[in-house]
Amino acid sequence: MFSGQGIYRIEHAHVRVRIVLSPDSHGSKTDSALLVAWRGPEDDASQWWSIDPVNGEGDTYMIRNTHTGLYMNLTGSETWSGAHIIGCQRTDSPDQKWVIKEEQSGSGFWKIQSKATNTFADLLYGGWQSGTPIMGWGGCWDDGKSDGYQHWILEPQSEMPERPDSNQNPVQPDDNTPPKSKPDVHYQVPKRTEDKAQNGIANGTANGIANGTANGIANEIKNPKQPEVISPKTKPDEEKDPKQGTGETPNGKPFTNETSMVKPDEEKDPKQGAGETPNGKPYTDEILNGKPDESKAPKQTDDDTPNLENVQAEIVPGLNKAYEYFLFFRFDKIDGFRGILKGHIIPKISTAKQVFEMLKKKEFPLNGLPNPEWEYVGCSVGFSSVGLSKLGLDDYLYDEAFHWGQKQDARDLGDKGTDQEGIFNPEWEDKYLEEIHGVFQITAHNDTMGKAFVKQLKRDLLYAKGIKEVEYFSTSFRPMPYTRQEHFGFRDGISKPEIKGYTFDDELPIRFPGSPIVDPGCLLMGRKGDSEKERRPAWAVDGSFFVFRKLKQLVPEFDGYLRENGAKLFPGLSPEDASHKLGARMFGRWKSGTPVVLSPDKDDESISNDDKQVNNFQYPTDQKTCPFAAHTQKAFPRNNFPTSYDHLFRRASIPYGPELDASETSTTTTDRGLLFLCYQSSIDRGFKYTQQRFNNPNFPSTNLQGESPGHDPILGSSARFMTGANPDNSAEKLSVPLRFVEARGGEYFFIPSISTLNEIAAGS
Repeated sequence: MFSGQGIYRIEHAHVRVRIVLSPDSHGSKTDSALLVAWRGPEDDASQWWSIDPVNGEGDTYMIRNTHTGLYMNLTGSETWSGAHIIGCQRTDSPDQKWVIKEEQSGSGFWKIQSKATNTFADLLYGGWQSGTPIMGWGGCWDDGKSDGYQHWILEPQSEMPERPDSNQNPVQPDDNTPPKSKPDVHYQVPKRTEDKAQNGIANGTANGIANGTANGIANEIKNPKQPEVISPKTKPDEEKDPKQGTGETPNGKPFTNETSMVKPDEEKDPKQGAGETPNGKPYTDEILNGKPDESKAPKQTDDDTPNLENVQAEIVPGLNKAYEYFLFFRFDKIDGFRGILKGHIIPKISTAKQVFEMLKKKEFPLNGLPNPEWEYVGCSVGFSSVGLSKLGLDDYLYDEAFHWGQKQDARDLGDKGTDQEGIFNPEWEDKYLEEIHGVFQITAHNDTMGKAFVKQLKRDLLYAKGIKEVEYFSTSFRPMPYTRQEHFGFRDGISKPEIKGYTFDDELPIRFPGSPIVDPGCLLMGRKGDSEKERRPAWAVDGSFFVFRKLKQLVPEFDGYLRENGAKLFPGLSPEDASHKLGARMFGRWKSGTPVVLSPDKDDESISNDDKQVNNFQYPTDQKTCPFAAHTQKAFPRNNFPTSYDHLFRRASIPYGPELDASETSTTTTDRGLLFLCYQSSIDRGFKYTQQRFNNPNFPSTNLQGESPGHDPILGSSARFMTGANPDNSAEKLSVPLRFVEARGGEYFFIPSISTLNEIAAGS
């Protein structure tokens, strides 16, 4: 409890981390050390702070680190969200003055607000990892709109610990413990009012940190001493490690999604990190003279290469399908499940090696098209966090979203729901509100074969006993000629990341120029590109997180909105053309898939049918051709948010429900929509981060005119707006009062490797 002047440890209220100076500065008094979150022992002197009142300024304080004598300082009096907080020598400037108030009387949660800018000390994206930056971020005192990432507990200290030897390495944190339990039901962590992620801030900078410098560190501090900011990874006299991580470039610039990468006179540095180029551009798939430019393809080493026989194929490369079946289950007794897993299920699971070989031989039918002669049935299995625990796999996987499950995440995802005594209850279908332990995914091109597989699987589960079916759901792609379109009529699944060493550097004819190229660890845990590679338990290697979301689409309401507002915005066009144009500007692509950037005024199927063009573009820095809030730009802003690609994921969505009935002219009466499916090694940094951007009206924030982009008009929450719908007046706000997409349920799952499934079956 904070009681004024004294010595305190500053611990986050909901995640077990404390504010310290960055590890590189533990043993020194170096000016401009970053403030970060840390999980070391509580007697570490670097996490003790002296809080002293500023005379004559009420509840204003200066906060000094007792070990180094450095003062908590907001960089450069920056008023925008995302400015670093550092330790500096005393200057008595407003940057070093902080207002400390209790968030809600009796809550014990305190907020630390900059006197200079009114921004708050914020744990970046609520990260529990040691090294998570402490930033200045917008917010307010009002409990109904407050940000849980800005809640702190100030613990008074009666005795000063001994200062560690300045020549010793900092005490290493204990990172093997999951985050604290969720806050008490009477005070739930509020929904974020702004969006950010550990490696992605809405100011469009490398790794999401100020001013676009390498490792995301501000390169200028505007105070009298002009101190140099030190990266937590790089000391002042060190050069950038040539083996820098994905998303960094030798010149300190972030990746951008450009199609012209390396100039003729530039040579590739053999020690350069995968996905990097000497001129600081991102690595995207490029085709020269009609052939893949393999000279620039990053090569995989033996240590980087996943064992494809050990990877479930639904993760990578994915299973072509015309029909898909989902069987959600719960087990009360696990012995029976172990038995059928070993004898009946594992032998039927598709491996990545099998599917890659079929793709190379061009044996698979085209995605979405039924083929009664194709008898192959694909199968995968995954488990929720609760399901893993029941199977004895309770090691923490370092992903908070997965740890708590999607129901707990529903508020943050923008789902409809109600608050009751601090608990958010999403308006989901009842079956998805039940506890789910696992899911089987079955794919087929022959519906008869697929249903026969499901029938036998249900018999096996019934025979095993102690296993309950929670929900069974089957679906298929839409009929021709709408096979590749979701129910709003827009082509889906165009922009996907390519996987180094597999869908890019391979014999497969899968080439999408302009697509981001990612390391295998973007999808597979424990592999290069996995942000938590070193901390994953051994059984998680070659596994992936699977996100399932049932999204209901209100098609008549959406079509009616386009007709009404399209006519107002584009009076010179026919009602049909005006409707199509507004829809294209809201999505960022025409219904055929043609980007509005490449064809602003009309659909052009010559572009959408050409794999060399359909994804090969950048977004301009104005809204003339594409609004900043367009769905595709919110989801993947390319050059307008130049950062690493480690937040991307592989989508495998499929529509559900019947075609629109002629009687549904204005109001939806039949359930139809999209089953959103995606795979990644981090839900926090992947799906959840992207989803929260849809509801952030200030993302992306790289525009030159200072216009607020607004919300995603397709997936954003209700009562939203967007700018840029009118190309002739981009600042004009278009009101979008209705939700066109409603979440009806979902869950997060872990898709284990084949070897881990065998261990589960053996009870080891």
